[in-house]
Amino acid sequence: MERYRNGKISIQKFELTSKVYSSEILHLIYKWLDIALQNDVKDLVIGGSGLKLPIFKILAAKSLRELVLNDCSLEFFSFTKCSSLRKLSLTKINLDENILQTLLNSCPLLVTFILERCSGLKKIELLNHQNIKLVSIKTKGKPKHLVKIQIQTLEHFSYYDLRKEELDVVECQNLKSLNISYVKISNGFLRDFISRSQSLKVLKIQNCDGVLCQNQGVQSYLDALLWICQSRKLKLKIQLKCEMCSCFIDRLMCMKLKVVKVYKYDGKNQGLHPIEFERENLSIFAFRGWETFLFLLDW
Repeated sequence: MERYRNGKISIQKFELTSKVYSSEILHLIYKWLDIALQNDVKDLVIGGSGLKLPIFKILAAKSLRELVLNDCSLEFFSFTKCSSLRKLSLTKINLDENILQTLLNSCPLLVTFILERCSGLKKIELLNHQNIKLVSIKTKGKPKHLVKIQIQTLEHFSYYDLRKEELDVVECQNLKSLNISYVKISNGFLRDFISRSQSLKVLKIQNCDGVLCQNQGVQSYLDALLWICQSRKLKLKIQLKCEMCSCFIDRLMCMKLKVVKVYKYDGKNQGLHPIEFERENLSIFAFRGWETFLFLLDW
């Protein structure tokens, strides 16, 4: 790092992660961070218990494009605009609602926002941001999280929540991919949501209470999916119970799609196995419990 400082050499990426840092080397880490910021670092990845980072100083770096922070503490004295930042990823960071909003408002050109297992938040709101295209949120444990997303530019959204809490996503008509896991939603909510997302191309649903819990929900669910997909192609990843799969496939075949390809996930080998089927012989779908399938549809 001394060579970079003395030679004023630009730094493309500075990454430093560890579970725990000893007190003896903390002062060196802060010194290296200062050198990276002074030498126009573009991507900054830092993680480790014991680190206290001056977030206002980091955001003041005019060259910074990606900031990834994991399991460290943030010191908040003042904030400055960081118009260069395009990606912000926060994992296991202690935040509250005011700090989160201040961070987001300090990065007006942010395109990618990732929030994973951060403590201190009861409510997560992303409202009226003008440039964000990708949002990924993963929450875990207490307290209860209420999530509201209202971003017209949003194209990719992923949400994972072990507590299966409520989710409110509105005015995201440009959404291209949706990935939700362990979220408590209903068929009605999902139908209403995808009916407003006419650019949707990829839909992944896993372990979501209330979705396709009864056979009669399959027809309206698939009708809504095909109606909103203007591209006429859809990749659908979903978990189905054994008794649901036959109904699901039967409805697809009645819809006279041009192409229906079905793959079953092999959890043990982490692979995909193509499934050949005929309408008069759906006994091959007599799987036990929940299975994960990938459907490629073209019509």
